[in-house]
Amino acid sequence: MTAALGGRVRHEDREGMITDTAGQYLPVLLDGDTDTTVCHATASLAYQRPNGTWVEATPLPDPYARTADEAGQ
Repeated sequence: MTAALGGRVRHEDREGMITDTAGQYLPVLLDGDTDTTVCHATASLAYQRPNGTWVEATPLPDPYARTADEAGQ
């Protein structure tokens, strides 16, 4: 699923529209809000397909994240 300007998304059980598509963070105007909410493209987001169904984004692993062993824990 790709993010598209004007695409419908669901973030934490609220629906809205993508207002910009630059980078991994998407400004989303949630229905009823006047200010955008910046959402990571794969974190807690579902995208609406053209047929009206929803598909949950699959979070990608962070290549810079340290494991507990690497962090000394």
